[in-house]
Amino acid sequence: MNSLYEKLCRISTAVLKPIVENVVLFCTLNVMLMLPQSMSMNMTWSIIFKSACFNSCVIYFVLALKYLKIRNSYLVGRILHYIAVVFLVMLSLVNVFLFKNFAAVLHTYIIQLIAETNNQESSEFAGTYIFTWSTALLVLGYIVALVITYLLQHFLYKISMPKIKAWYHKCSPIILLLSVGIVVVPTIRNLKWLGPSYNNNFFGGRECLGSNPIFLLANAIWQNEGESYQYDICADVCESIEIDSCSYNSPNIVLIIGESYIKSHSSLYGYKLKTNPRLSQLDNLYVFNDVISYVNLTSVCFKNFMTCASTDDKDVEWCDAPLFPAVFNKAGYNVIFWTNQFVTSIRRTWAEPDATMFDKPRISAACFDHRNSTTYINDGGIIDDYKKCRNEIEDSTNNLVIFHLIGQHVSCSDRYPEAQTHFTTDDYAYRKDLSVQEKQAVAEYDNATLYNDSIVSEIIHMYKDKDAVVVYFSDHGEEVYDFQHRMGRMYDFKEVGAPVFHAQLDVPFMVYVSNKYKQLHPEQTEAIASSVNRPFMTDDISHMLMELAGIHTKWYNPKRSLINKDFNTHRRRIVYNRSRMEYYDYDQYCNTSVK
Repeated sequence: MNSLYEKLCRISTAVLKPIVENVVLFCTLNVMLMLPQSMSMNMTWSIIFKSACFNSCVIYFVLALKYLKIRNSYLVGRILHYIAVVFLVMLSLVNVFLFKNFAAVLHTYIIQLIAETNNQESSEFAGTYIFTWSTALLVLGYIVALVITYLLQHFLYKISMPKIKAWYHKCSPIILLLSVGIVVVPTIRNLKWLGPSYNNNFFGGRECLGSNPIFLLANAIWQNEGESYQYDICADVCESIEIDSCSYNSPNIVLIIGESYIKSHSSLYGYKLKTNPRLSQLDNLYVFNDVISYVNLTSVCFKNFMTCASTDDKDVEWCDAPLFPAVFNKAGYNVIFWTNQFVTSIRRTWAEPDATMFDKPRISAACFDHRNSTTYINDGGIIDDYKKCRNEIEDSTNNLVIFHLIGQHVSCSDRYPEAQTHFTTDDYAYRKDLSVQEKQAVAEYDNATLYNDSIVSEIIHMYKDKDAVVVYFSDHGEEVYDFQHRMGRMYDFKEVGAPVFHAQLDVPFMVYVSNKYKQLHPEQTEAIASSVNRPFMTDDISHMLMELAGIHTKWYNPKRSLINKDFNTHRRRIVYNRSRMEYYDYDQYCNTSVK
């Protein structure tokens, strides 16, 4: 009996060896992984316990690598061990950085955003957020913590292990049994939430693991891999569109999609500084007052407003309905997509198989007759580029031209030519709450907004003598020290409330009609003019565009068309909080929360 127990003691001691000999590192890594989680949501003791168990199992395998022996050598195992340690530390560091700057954690949409970013955007992001004193201090804090950990581990093991060795050896089977029952079993149960069926897994797993960094990262990778299937469905639907009829009511429809435009920074909506001097002088410009976006990430916005499906369609994904450019293409329109972000030449990474749906050859072919292949640091470049080939790619009739701008995307100082700088810190003397650096950031944003005014006006000018209608809206808003000392997009709306909703989801929306269009289509023009105060969400823009064109198909719903007499003004506008993975009724929340 004693010999059997002794064997159990030797086996248990060997199994527990990675933790016992590295107990300080084990605790440090667990604390590091719990740190971003504790910052990002209201923790419960149940979530803390289950997440700590989950982390402990992962950390155990990382520590066990140190004792992996290959061909009588521990070298490979130790190299893998240190790589894994660095990975877990970096995972914690990145999540703390994201929460500190954006109130976000590393979930699927952050990985999606990283995957979409090109070299230019990466450089701008680094200059704005990474190469700062606060980030340097954060990194230094992690380095100091690791140094202290390894020093403590060395001395603690050297001093304490001889004293507890005999006691620990005899008790090791009991310790191992308790560890398996308390830590391993709950973790195995939670493994069911890891898998490619992300939406169901995330919400179920969140109840068990909260915002656990390892859980979020694993599911983010699985979801991004699984999105390829959605793209295939989208391509199938776009290739099988049936059009009942098309009257070509609007021979030339121009859609301009802006980027990161804070509605309250537009003088068309009452901003103190004149950021829209050109647009404000236009006749036949109809400015809509109550339009919002569903979410504040460009790629997700594009899926939602390009598809004919709506975000509140029951049991319908964005890919289950065709993209409206494909509908127009099938109806006989010449469809042109000129973008300063999603050109086909930008490299893509493993993190998002296609980065944007338009990189799928089948989807692109179904949607567009012409596309550009070059981006520019500001939007003047793509307008000049388009003018050079405009006569070659536009038809004499029936064109849908989509311009996608870089707009006011970070870094704003690069979004306009230096020679066109207009606003300076002196223009914000009334903002006593801002530092000089913050005033400079606001000035740069407003200069980018002023430059955007010139770009949109120039596009409108290109079509002012044609039978044309021009629609402009931004994908989402932004924050530039508007009501808190924060710049960029804050991903947790609920933390602040209505001000965040208004800054990041309220978007400028306007429609211009040429004099010729107004004369030839008086009823359509009147419908536009009478709709400026209707509540609208941009995920339904496809229905408005199909009505302008006179396209009739099963995908068109007049109750969702902003300018239709049967438009549903009582639709609940449900928006998405990406940090908490929660949905809110925009109008109800903004009317009941403190503004």
